[in-house]
Amino acid sequence: MKRASLLVLGTAALALNACITIETGAPPAPTTPQTTAPAVAATTTAPTCNSKFAAGNAVGGQAVTVDLCTVKPGTPQTISFVYYLGQEKIESSADCPGGNWTTYPERQVHYPKSSATQTMLNAVCQQAGHTATVAAAPAPAPVPAPAPAPAPAPAPAAFQEASGTAVVFDPPSNVRSTPGGAVICSVNAQTQLRLTGVSGSWYRTSDACGGATGFIHKSQLRF
Repeated sequence: MKRASLLVLGTAALALNACITIETGAPPAPTTPQTTAPAVAATTTAPTCNSKFAAGNAVGGQAVTVDLCTVKPGTPQTISFVYYLGQEKIESSADCPGGNWTTYPERQVHYPKSSATQTMLNAVCQQAGHTATVAAAPAPAPVPAPAPAPAPAPAPAAFQEASGTAVVFDPPSNVRSTPGGAVICSVNAQTQLRLTGVSGSWYRTSDACGGATGFIHKSQLRF
């Protein structure tokens, strides 16, 4: 009986020892929290541009095509771009506030003359974030009217043969090579002259200048 009690007591002690071992064992390792990799931000795709924007036809009938991918925003007055007039490639610079564009290398300023070129300018300015002004080309400076041609000199009066005499009453009086022409001599004293012809108000004589034929005005003569 005493032996059986000892056996039971020993078994109970073993069970109790096992419980103490379990409860006093090494503490569990700390759990490392699981970290989640950060989400990758979605990439933004750059907006596509139209390299063959068809604006229409110019006044000359050529197709106007704009390469909007070449638009390089600068100031609103200096936006570079490339367009094609038919097959011709043209380097240009748009002035959105001025409503015009300049072509290179000749540096010629153009204003829209058709809906196609106005559409081209609108598209370039919009691509650069601006608005194109609708502007007409400045009017050319007025051309002054030509000065009227001077009235033709009156035709000399027809010459007529005549005969008679007259006196130079208020000398000196000039005698000329032709009616109203160059002076060939002067009559410096009252002199009677023989007249041989008349042309309007001028009388021909050969008496005044040493035999040379000349003309004297009738205002210098008294008949």
